[in-house]
This record gives sequence, structure tokens and C-alpha cells, in this order.
Amino acid sequence: MAAIYSNVKFKNKGVRETGDGESGEGDSNTNDEIIYSEVRIVQSDKTVVVTTPNAADPSHPNRPGSHDPADSSPEAVTPALAKQRLLLCCLCAVLFAAGLIVTVLYVLGKISPEEKFVSEKQHKEMLRNYTDIQKYFAEKVKIIEQLQTENTNLNTTLAEKGKIIDQLQTENTNLNTTLKEKGKIIDQLQTENSNLNTTLKERDDKIKQLEKEKGTCDPKSQNVDEVCCAVGWKYFSGKCYFFSDDKKTWTASRDACLAAGGDLVIISSIEKLDFLKRSKPGPGPDHYWIGLSDAVKEKDWRWLDGTKLNNTPSYWQVPEPDNWKGKNNEYPEGEDCSDMEISSRRFSLWDGFCDVQSAIHKRVCEAKVSK
Repeated sequence: MAAIYSNVKFKNKGVRETGDGESGEGDSNTNDEIIYSEVRIVQSDKTVVVTTPNAADPSHPNRPGSHDPADSSPEAVTPALAKQRLLLCCLCAVLFAAGLIVTVLYVLGKISPEEKFVSEKQHKEMLRNYTDIQKYFAEKVKIIEQLQTENTNLNTTLAEKGKIIDQLQTENTNLNTTLKEKGKIIDQLQTENSNLNTTLKERDDKIKQLEKEKGTCDPKSQNVDEVCCAVGWKYFSGKCYFFSDDKKTWTASRDACLAAGGDLVIISSIEKLDFLKRSKPGPGPDHYWIGLSDAVKEKDWRWLDGTKLNNTPSYWQVPEPDNWKGKNNEYPEGEDCSDMEISSRRFSLWDGFCDVQSAIHKRVCEAKVSK
């Protein structure tokens, strides 16, 4: 690297010293003002010095004009000399600026390639770090956005779950209420079951008692109907009686009684009539076929055992018996069979058709004790 130095030297009239210490004026050559411009170029291996004398030097061959030796005044300056001085000052300023620039460039140029490499490497590393940081923050921003989205979704899910929980709690409350109601029903059923068990036990005890009495009809027995008669029959004075629910003609009713081991009832006493009134099922009056007929001989009403009605209580409903033959005499044989209208407070006899399907009634059967 080369260095440039600029140096300007001004030399006034010389003053030389004498041997005795006094100063004296020199010769005319030394009394003139001499200006030098010196430029040094310094390189790493050599130094070059260029010196340029000013035109004021009387010995310089290019000195413009001539100096009047008679003019010994130090203040005398020609216009040409002033112009040269001005130019020289400008040149010095330019050289100074150039030297300053060169110096700065030199100082900057002193940075070694290694330092430049390290600096560039550091710069690249910083750029890479900056890029990485930007990427890092961009990724973090994405993660934050994802987390915000997930948080929003989670809040929505939590809200939905909260609604589901509320619904489940409501359903649970309803279920608990239902369970309480079912518990009450279960308690009621258990009570009813207990009552049924008690009833069954009582019935079992009765069955056991009936089994003990089986084969013997004891009129004094508390269960005389079950002991002495078939199921559904009632015991009275050594005989059993049955009140039917279904309706048939008189002839069909008698056949049914015969099939059950008996016959249509014969009312042979006031006591039996009272028993029939008491035993008639259901409220209100109803009609039942009885074992009374005048089919053998008109107006000769007899019971099935041949006993005349006149020998037993007679309770004909007025104007019965009328032997009605129908509206247009479609039944010429007339009404030859009897039914009774009976209730707990009422009893009367009617005559009716024996085998007409439009004239059907319930029946009362009478049978002997079966045991």
C-alpha cells in the first residue's frame, strides 16, 4: 500500500549568525523568499520524494521575471508572485484532501481478508439467524392460531357437553322420580302379594279342612255347600241347587239339569221359596225356568214329580196363565211351561213357550246331595 504525503516549506530572508553572536544580513541570494512544494510517496519498499522549487527561487531557471537587487524591501511582492502563491495554496488544499482520502482508504484497506471473511460470515450468520428467527416466530404464530382455533373448538365442545350434561341431569331427575313412583307401586304390589298369600293360605286351610270332611255331608259344617254339593251349587235341606248364568229354552234347560245329575227345581214349600229368594244371585228380579208344566193336559199344572200345583203355593202373575199362542197364532200349542220371576222381595209365576228360541230364560236346577 502506498502513502502520499504533501509538505510545503516557506523560507524567508535568511538571517545568519556571526561568530560574535550578532546577526547580520546575508547576501542578496539568501535574502529572497523561497517556497518549496514537496510531495512524498511512501511505498512498502521505497520512498520517493519530489520537490518543486517556487518561482521565487532566484536560482530556478524557470523564474518568471527578474528581481531587482536594488529593491531590498521584504514587503515587496509582485502580482505574479501572489498568483503563484494562491495557486500553490489551492494545490496544497487539493493535495491535503487527496491525502486525507487516501489515508481513509488506506485505513479501510488495512482490514485483512480474514477479517472481511469473518465479518461476512458473521453477517451471513446474522442473516441466517434472522431468517431462522422469522421462521420460528412464523411457526409460533401458526401454532398460536391453531391453539386459538382449538381453544374455540374446545369451548364449543364444552358448551355442547354442558348441554348434554344438563339433559342427562334432567333425565336422571326424571328417572329418580319414576323410580320413586315405581317403588311406591312395588310397595303396593308387595302389600297386595302379601294379602294374596294370606288369602291363599286361608284357602289352603279351607281345602285341607274340606279334604278332611270329604265323603261326609255334614249340614252343620261351616262349608256345607262345598262339603255336600258340587262346585257352584248351594246346599239346602238335604239337596243342592244351581242358578245358571246362561239362557236356554225350557226343554233345553231341563236337559242341562238332567246332565248335571238333577232336574228343574220343584218349589214344594215356603221354606224352599225363601231359600231361593235369598240365594238368587245379583240384584233385581230375573226369570228362571222351573219344573212346572201343563203340557200333558191343558190347565192341569203339575210339577215334574207329578204333584199338582194346587197342592203347593201358587203365585201366578195376573193374567197368567193365559196360554198365549202368539200374535197370529203361530204357536197353536200355546204356552205350556212355567218360569218364575224372583228377587229377594218378589216372586211370581209365568207361563211360556217350551221350545221357542225367542222365549229363553235362565234356570234353577235341583239335585240330591252328591256326598
